[in-house]
Amino acid sequence: TVLANSVRVPKVHRGEVIMVGRYNEASPKAAIIAPEDLDMLEDTHTLMTHIAQAMDIPVDELTLKARALEDTPDAQSVTDPEAIIAALGL
Repeated sequence: TVLANSVRVPKVHRGEVIMVGRYNEASPKAAIIAPEDLDMLEDTHTLMTHIAQAMDIPVDELTLKARALEDTPDAQSVTDPEAIIAALGL
């Protein structure tokens, strides 16, 4: 964590990402996201890890399944563990 007075960071709204590059857009060095989005990503990672461990599935395989579902046109946010297990066909 870097204190706010050490850097100049623009306000980032929920659902928004600001890519930070050093020399050009093709090589981003960092991404700035809203704190609540970071919390959601960390919670999702923890949940997926717990499901993978409980079902004895390698995280990489589970991640691929989840990402495939996420990319479907009718994808919806799901946070209930049982609903996630059902959606992943576990």
